[in-house]
Amino acid sequence: MVKKLYLHGECNVSYFVDCMPMSQSSISQHLAKLRDLGIVQIERQGQEIHYMLVDEDVKNMMKTLFEGEEDE
Repeated sequence: MVKKLYLHGECNVSYFVDCMPMSQSSISQHLAKLRDLGIVQIERQGQEIHYMLVDEDVKNMMKTLFEGEEDE
C-alpha cells in the first residue's frame, strides 16, 4: 500500500481495491491507521478522498527500497 502511494504520489481507495486482493473496508482501515501515524495525509477532491504519502522518513525508505522500479 505504501509502495503504491510512493510510486503514484496519491491514490484513492478505489485504486487500491482495483489492484489489491482486499476489501474496501479493510483497505480503508489500513489507510486510517497510516493516517493516524502521520504517514499519509488526505485531500478531498469532490466526493473522493485521495491519500498521499507525507512522512519524509518513509519516503526516503521507499526511495531506497524501490529505486529504479516501475509500477507493475
